[in-house]
Amino acid sequence: NIISFIENNIDDESLNPTAISDFIGMNKASLFQKLKGLTGKTPGEYVRFIRLEYASRLLLTTKLTVSEIVYKSGLSSKSYFYKEFARQFGVSPKEYRKQ
Repeated sequence: NIISFIENNIDDESLNPTAISDFIGMNKASLFQKLKGLTGKTPGEYVRFIRLEYASRLLLTTKLTVSEIVYKSGLSSKSYFYKEFARQFGVSPKEYRKQ
């Protein structure tokens, strides 16, 4: 349910752990503990992870520019996107697309 909620709201820059906890009817502390236990990630990290996975799929399946993908992924900063994408995938978005 959490993944579906994030994916359905992926382009919403304001998507945050509070919105997720409200959606599933769980307080933020419980959400944090549950998600950290299941995934090893905090709710914020998990949202970022899903956003970057979505962006990676767009890089491989579309001709969208990186700027368009940043926007469609719900991230507001291109520099932040590049930094976090490289951290998660080990290469820049441009290199990822080439591979």
